[in-house]
Amino acid sequence: MENFEHNDDTTSQEDAAYLKKYKEKILEVLDGENPSSYSGLFYKLPEQVKNSTEVQDAAKKAIMNNISLGLVDSSIKIAEIFSGSNRLELSPEVQDSARKGAELMLSKGRPETASMIVENFNLPDEILNSPENQNTIK
Repeated sequence: MENFEHNDDTTSQEDAAYLKKYKEKILEVLDGENPSSYSGLFYKLPEQVKNSTEVQDAAKKAIMNNISLGLVDSSIKIAEIFSGSNRLELSPEVQDSARKGAELMLSKGRPETASMIVENFNLPDEILNSPENQNTIK
């Protein structure tokens, strides 16, 4: 993996090129198989990169993809890193994906995973307690 250390003695043009390259790498990683495995790269994100529309959209997509696969820990980690004041986990798209993910986990007999999704993505407990979902657990 490339080194994305930043040199404080750069010009604004060099800064812009650095940020562009960093953003491209983050977008590539978020679109990959296991984005949370690159969390070290994520924690040093410049705010301009982290808060860009493209990166926020890619993070939201990665959260939703991970939820649908039952990779709740990865989803939570990505949400923690990229949310900030935006609270990605509360966006309508992520909430819908989380609800579907919780229901899928219940249908697969994984109530603990469904419970983690409900808890970490601020979903109502009724999802776990609905008659339809209770029937899938039994």
